[in-house]
Amino acid sequence: MTKAEKPELRRALAPALLALLALAALLLLLRQGLPGFWGKPAPFTASALVMGTEAHLTLVSDNHSAAELGDIAEQAFAATRRVEQLMSAYRDDSDVGRLNAAKEGEWVELNPLTWQVLMESLRYYELTGGAFDVTVFPLSKLYHFENGAVKQMPDEVTVRETLARVGSDKILFKRDGMRVGFAVGGMKINLAAIAKGFGVDQAMEAVKRAGIENAIVEIGGEVRLAGHVTTDKSVKQQLGSGENPGGWKVGIRNPRDWQDYASTLELTDCAVATSGDYEQYFEFEGKRYSHILDPRTGYPVTGGAASVTVIHPDSCAAADALATSLSVMSLEQAREFVNRYNEISPLKKIRVILLVPDGGKVRQERLGFDGDGSREK
Repeated sequence: MTKAEKPELRRALAPALLALLALAALLLLLRQGLPGFWGKPAPFTASALVMGTEAHLTLVSDNHSAAELGDIAEQAFAATRRVEQLMSAYRDDSDVGRLNAAKEGEWVELNPLTWQVLMESLRYYELTGGAFDVTVFPLSKLYHFENGAVKQMPDEVTVRETLARVGSDKILFKRDGMRVGFAVGGMKINLAAIAKGFGVDQAMEAVKRAGIENAIVEIGGEVRLAGHVTTDKSVKQQLGSGENPGGWKVGIRNPRDWQDYASTLELTDCAVATSGDYEQYFEFEGKRYSHILDPRTGYPVTGGAASVTVIHPDSCAAADALATSLSVMSLEQAREFVNRYNEISPLKKIRVILLVPDGGKVRQERLGFDGDGSREK
């Protein structure tokens, strides 16, 4: 892609990604106080534009110079840019772009990273009963979310016809050669609901390979945390006596009151992703709809949680996909899913915070929390 093409791509991506930043969002990193609070060493911070949104990185290390930390940060950002190059649905030369241009039954060879993310997407499709589905892309085009408003709902016939081209069970794949195709003509995929989290994971892996044990990576509201905010033991002791003293503080905004935090968590060594309607929604005939589509019905999500935050022990890609899935489900379906997921994945248990509209306010429902030391206020 030439330099002249990049602004066009950013303009195309901006509305959706800024909305994701707002709705996913709202994980503010509450970096506690003034620089002197941190003790020594002071944190190294860096920012960049990646995957169509802002990325922020904080590194804490006793053993690296500022120049070395700057190099490590650039390696982390480069890892996320690689994910974008491979998986953007808005680049003709990406793996996703090439696959979306393929004819029915035509095979497209994927990069191992894209293959990994797509195979995980198919797993979540099965696990969630179709609530997570990367083939929903043709449906999203019916609603023109990228234009910032929905003035008319598509008719039932159009939705039904489009649904014939949706369904991850229609994705064909051959493990030999990592080749993928579509069983039905006109299918298209968009990995955005998992690829951004995967980009966060790739950045954190780059940081860890460089020997950094204390870090936080955030891209458009999706977060991966490692270690603590400081290596200074005396400062850690001042931060509390819970299981995670000195952990990173992550705030979840109230989706109905932008100035308010519905929850603040102190976390370490995990990933956090949020999905919900926040600012990206529309009202049609007096009813509020999320920009998130239910791939099982073809219509935008309505009712249920206004915000879903998933805390996963080690994968932001998983947290990203699961937050989207739970946003599609009803409250009862979400409760049942989290219980079942944690039963079958005892080593990868998730914790979930649902913020549910309740008479003009929101109430908080916590799933999977069992007194593990995470602190909330």
